[in-house]
Amino acid sequence: RRQRQMCIRDRNDMSTRIEIVDLSGRRLLLQDTNANFLELSGMQKGFYIVIATNGTNVLRKKLFFKD
Repeated sequence: RRQRQMCIRDRNDMSTRIEIVDLSGRRLLLQDTNANFLELSGMQKGFYIVIATNGTNVLRKKLFFKD
């Protein structure tokens, strides 16, 4: 399997809540982290939505893994 990581850049020291859902809305990951990288090696190929929240800021991004 390919190594898959997601870089998390935050300008403050707050914890970031990462949620990853598939396109059907099923939650695959919910994790609070202070790390700069999130290990995603277990993810299958396909499209996902990443929702990153810290304090009052919310960021939503599409994520695509291909083999």
